[in-house]
Amino acid sequence: MKFKEEMTIYNLHEVKDFHDSVSQTFDHLAFLLMGIRNSLDTVFDALFEEDLDRLRHERMKTRHFQNSTNIIIANIFKVLRLLSKEDNQVSYNYYQIIRRLQKLTDGHRDIVIRAAMHVGNRHKGLLKEQMEELKQIKKIFLNIFLLVETAFRNKEIIDCQDAVEQFHYLRELVDDYNENQIERIRNDSSKTRLSILFYAISGNCVMMAKQNVKLLDIFNESFRLNQKCS
Repeated sequence: MKFKEEMTIYNLHEVKDFHDSVSQTFDHLAFLLMGIRNSLDTVFDALFEEDLDRLRHERMKTRHFQNSTNIIIANIFKVLRLLSKEDNQVSYNYYQIIRRLQKLTDGHRDIVIRAAMHVGNRHKGLLKEQMEELKQIKKIFLNIFLLVETAFRNKEIIDCQDAVEQFHYLRELVDDYNENQIERIRNDSSKTRLSILFYAISGNCVMMAKQNVKLLDIFNESFRLNQKCS
């Protein structure tokens, strides 16, 4: 699907009804998260394989994701105008969505650009140990994305505990791997550029996983409020 055609998916078909607009907004969020998840899946594999063509292709798409995010944010502003001044909790939830989305797209862009520049500048590829650790991070990280994306698409309030537990496990795993990375720096097996790349990717994964968990919490709260008002 061409980017311009895909952008029409984010159009709000009706902005007069608040409940309808909330539902559509979460449809848009699900589609965006799916796109970012698929992109990151490709970026990790391309980095492991040092496939510059695929990395360049994903780098070209970062602007597309930023534009998509901007459209969703603009739609959120339209929805906010439908709220009365008394709807403070809903307004706060939408403000939080905007913050989380901006952090997600920033994290995605940072990972893609770092990976593309590292391979494009012909720096040394990741060590075997680093690849194995990043594969484990990727598995948990993308599964959190999928959990949230599925909740948005199905519009079902779900127990956040699974996502929260996976996030805590991911954070502990990254802490352990960061200790391993310190040892690699000490024994000089991981040079400066490799160390920076590893820390940046693992740190972005923790940050983006956290944003997803927060979005899921906002989603559950928003739909509880929506159901109460229906």
